[in-house]
Amino acid sequence: MTSRAALVDVFGTVLTVDLEHCARSLVASCGLGVEDLLTVLLPRAGDLMTGRLAPLHLFEAVLAGAGRDVAQASGLVVRDAALLVEHAVVHHDTVPFLTALRQRGVRTALVSNCAPNARTLLEATGLDDLVDAVVLSCEVGSAKPDAGIYRAALTALDVPAGDALLVDDQAGYCEGAREVGIDAVRITRGQPPRPGEVASLLEVLDLF
Repeated sequence: MTSRAALVDVFGTVLTVDLEHCARSLVASCGLGVEDLLTVLLPRAGDLMTGRLAPLHLFEAVLAGAGRDVAQASGLVVRDAALLVEHAVVHHDTVPFLTALRQRGVRTALVSNCAPNARTLLEATGLDDLVDAVVLSCEVGSAKPDAGIYRAALTALDVPAGDALLVDDQAGYCEGAREVGIDAVRITRGQPPRPGEVASLLEVLDLF
């Protein structure tokens, strides 16, 4: 069946960011180690991705835990967003894929589990201009594979689940989409695809 709408993952699917390098560069700017960040971040990562924890408050907790001046937190928020943009690599097939979907009249949403800095990234890369909607977990209060984020994307595109297809690099997120009636295809970058998977976004165009 041909789909009328596409839900497209961001990190690992349309672009890649060396998040570990970003984290190390970020904390080094205020004399901390990455472990200082991870000690606070890992237990609260879900809260950050669903908007229950603001980045400012995260960095205040990191600085306080290391005995540093929490006034530096606002600067870390700005630097964090800048590093994400600086180290992002948009995959070569992303723009042709999104452009082809628009030319075919396929309504498209970027759907991501992420912190608020992802919107800055999508604006900086211009990817937000190539889709009809941007649905971020930190803004809608739900993260894949929970049903809420998929339903938010369907609402944003004004399409029923049966008319949509998710493209994602995470098998569990593809399964979450199927549980709400959305078809899904996993993209495997850097490793051979198994039956039913794809190695390039351009391989998905035949489904629209």
